[in-house]
Amino acid sequence: APPAARRALLQRRVDRRSRAVRP
Repeated sequence: APPAARRALLQRRVDRRSRAVRP
């Protein structure tokens, strides 16, 4: 996958973690 997709996946993962920590 291209770097853009990789970056989007990382951002989504971080967002998910942030949401879990801060509902």
